[in-house]
Amino acid sequence: MPNQTKKFFDLQSESTAAKLRFYDSYIKNYLFKIIMQFGECLVADLFCGCGHNGEAKGSPLILLEKINYVLNDPEVQKKWGNPKVKIFFNDTDLKNVDSLCGHIKDISLPKNVEIITTNDSYNPIIQQIVNDPSNQSVPKFFFLDPYTYSAIKIDEIKKLAILPKTEILLFIPVFFAYRFSSQKEQMPQSLKDFILSYTDKGVVDYDGFMDFMKSIVVRLRDVTGKFVRPFIIEDKSTKNCLILITQHIKGLDLMNK
Repeated sequence: MPNQTKKFFDLQSESTAAKLRFYDSYIKNYLFKIIMQFGECLVADLFCGCGHNGEAKGSPLILLEKINYVLNDPEVQKKWGNPKVKIFFNDTDLKNVDSLCGHIKDISLPKNVEIITTNDSYNPIIQQIVNDPSNQSVPKFFFLDPYTYSAIKIDEIKKLAILPKTEILLFIPVFFAYRFSSQKEQMPQSLKDFILSYTDKGVVDYDGFMDFMKSIVVRLRDVTGKFVRPFIIEDKSTKNCLILITQHIKGLDLMNK
């Protein structure tokens, strides 16, 4: 895994670039609308990496760039003066966290931007956010971009989705799971657990990749009770999925645009 992770951050694949273009555009518009309405927000990037993929910015640096842009906007300044933003970055690889902290030190951020970085697993951070009463009324955005399809449990997504004023952008490297979903006898336990947890059909013979994806979307809708909008990202022979989970029709419209 360390060699694979290093290779991942040394280069940016087409699918990663497409995923980050979605994120870049959406988070900029999300932050502007939310800050203008509420004057504060919380953003958590729970598999943040080191901040870069080769020469390209990774999700943490994209977020900080957009926060700088939005918080310095004249309309935002006129209405709120110094709006508050709390950010959680975590990665279980301490080297990634150290690298990210180095990048953050070089960025001049507006007042009232609080950044919390850690190399704990994402679960304690979820518990910290969920259990802190001061977070209940604050709009929250979670970017979940794990390295593997089985890295985050659907119960943990539900735990976040039921929080007030919460949106989740979930990336699932799902094509590998689909490719081996029909090989029931040789199926690894982790894949079986993922399919049983993340689909409404379970371990069956799916009628193509889109049928598999539809089953995941139906399951997420049932579990979270929210709008679920998938976007398929193709890179040569691979297909992955970026999924927005939101309780607001405006959030859905924004992603569709």
